[in-house]
Order: sequence, then C-alpha cells, then structure tokens
Amino acid sequence: MVLRVTARLLTHRGFEVLSTSHPFEVGSLVRAHHPAAVVLDVNMPGLGGEALSRFLQQQIGPSLPIVFYSGVDDAELRRLAEASSLASYVTKAEGADALATRLTELTG
Repeated sequence: MVLRVTARLLTHRGFEVLSTSHPFEVGSLVRAHHPAAVVLDVNMPGLGGEALSRFLQQQIGPSLPIVFYSGVDDAELRRLAEASSLASYVTKAEGADALATRLTELTG
C-alpha cells in the first residue's frame, strides 16, 4: 500500500514512476527503462535496500542516483548515503515532498 501511495504522490508531483514490490525485478526495470533515479525501501522483502543498491550500482553502473526511503531512521545508512553524491536518505515521516525534493536534487 505504501508503494502505491508513494507512486501516486510522486506522479502528482510530475515524476514518471515505475514500481515493483519485488526487489529482484528492480534490476530488469532499470535496464529496460533507464530511469533518472531509483527509490528503494531499506527493508524490502527478501533483499534490503542497501544490498539492492550495491547490486544495481555493480550491474547498471555507479552513476545511478538512489534514494533510500524508509519508515525508520537508520543512522548508519543515512551516513553512508549522505557521504555519496549519488545517494540520499529520506524517512517516510519526512513525507513525499521531501522525497520529491531529493529526487529533483539528484536528477537536476
């Protein structure tokens, strides 16, 4: 449900959104559609966002901006994201406006 709501909110803010609730489909979606950025939940079923981020950057390339979107504020992952110019960390409590702002900053 959170995925659908987030996708709808980003679409209303002018983003074209492709989504999946299956982390193992993200790589094929990225290869097929070449998005400007990827939003990943930190706790996806079967594969966490951090592991998926590493996979995408290895398979697709290190220039793909990634925003971790999480229901919890993971201090270590936030620190790692903030240390990278291609990653960001937004909590769901910060909301869709903060997510849209970060996406815009990363994709300029």
